[in-house]
Amino acid sequence: MKKGIKIAIIIVLVLVIAAAAFLAYRHFYLGSTGKYIGAEAAKEIAFKQQGVTEAEVRDLHVDLEKSLIKPTYYEVEFEVGNMEYEYQINAVTGQILKVKSEKDMD
Repeated sequence: MKKGIKIAIIIVLVLVIAAAAFLAYRHFYLGSTGKYIGAEAAKEIAFKQQGVTEAEVRDLHVDLEKSLIKPTYYEVEFEVGNMEYEYQINAVTGQILKVKSEKDMD
């Protein structure tokens, strides 16, 4: 009888821990709603941060990058003048996660 109660308690604890892990994953990696801002909004965030318009930009690429170990983000890559820019923008919040720039060698 006592052994059966211990097993039941262990099963309940495992289920509670699994549910908590899922909720934490959903909140931190998918956002509370799980809805993405969209590629267009991510592009506009990067352009605004850089102080450029789409008319000034060349070689624009926007990709949605999903990962289990970090938040889903949009990778926005573009060139302006002789510079190349790469932005990582949180797909749920729109927060800029990373910015990289370098001179275009072409």
